[in-house]
Amino acid sequence: DSSYEQANRRQLKSFFVKAKYKVRFVQYFAVGGMLTIATSALLIFNRLTEIDQLLNDPDAISIGGHLPVYDAFADITAISLIALCFMIAYACIVAALFSHRVSGPMTALVACIEELKSGNYDLKRELRKNDELWPVMDALKDLARELKDTRVERKAN
Repeated sequence: DSSYEQANRRQLKSFFVKAKYKVRFVQYFAVGGMLTIATSALLIFNRLTEIDQLLNDPDAISIGGHLPVYDAFADITAISLIALCFMIAYACIVAALFSHRVSGPMTALVACIEELKSGNYDLKRELRKNDELWPVMDALKDLARELKDTRVERKAN
């Protein structure tokens, strides 16, 4: 590997080290997913406990006694499907919010880059408070200041 390839290789430790680039939505998704899994697991465990009690009670498995067992398995299936549907809907909402907070700033960043290319180094465009690309905008503004200073120095010489 060349030194360029080594320098640009993505590493797992970078995900944990650069906290300012982490996206809050990953945390939201993880918490929502864990809560959904825990809730559905608890509900399913309760229904399985009821099934176990029914199967261990000799009087419960009489004529028609199997119907509560079938009902409990139907409930477990319903709980699983509802949890799956909730997770899909939750993932779609999180993805929509994330894309809004990334695609909106992308438009602003591209406009700033176009301003820099045209020679206008006074970037006045701001991102919204909750947008995810603040570090990129800050870096662009620093670049604009440096380019403006360089241009002033060249004109002075």
